[in-house]
Amino acid sequence: MWTQTYRCAKCGVAKPKTEFHRCTKSAQGVVSRCKLCIREDGIAKRESRREYERAYRQRNREQLNERQRIKNRSKRHKRNELKQAWRSQRPMDYKRTVVNANAKRYGAAERISLHALEALWEAQGGICPFTLMPLEPRTAVLHHLVSLTDGGSNILSNMIFTTRQVHFHKQKHRLSMEGFCEAAGLDYDTVMERIQQMHERLQP
Repeated sequence: MWTQTYRCAKCGVAKPKTEFHRCTKSAQGVVSRCKLCIREDGIAKRESRREYERAYRQRNREQLNERQRIKNRSKRHKRNELKQAWRSQRPMDYKRTVVNANAKRYGAAERISLHALEALWEAQGGICPFTLMPLEPRTAVLHHLVSLTDGGSNILSNMIFTTRQVHFHKQKHRLSMEGFCEAAGLDYDTVMERIQQMHERLQP
């Protein structure tokens, strides 16, 4: 049966039946068009579809762009909601992620662990060493005593939890510890002694 020839209904060329797809519903046992014609028709339809879609996008560019902007806003809103929920539920884990990302960005080789940050928080007792104000895990800022941008290391002895105001004021004006204490009216030696005592509580 498969050595017989059959004429393609599209190109009109007589070809062996091996050049046709099988069809059990057909009396000849094959489809009416050969494999080559079916493949060429598929390519032509795809090209036609691409042209139609290209023209449709050109005609409705503004509408499609606005629709995509709405989708992006919805995705960003959902992503931000999930991020805010994670930050509220696991503030220390969030701080660890941020500080390690910053360390990688500025070329610091060290990475801090969640256990180390929790130990530092316990050693501080939830108190800012600069202002002596109570801190909350969600709003406290993990501050590098020597900034990463100035070559500081991403290790526990170079970190302290502070209030958001202290951190951003020091970073904004790029002040050293001495310069910040002088600008804030604090005694540098007292602050550093307080920080050293907090770090000593971390020792086993």
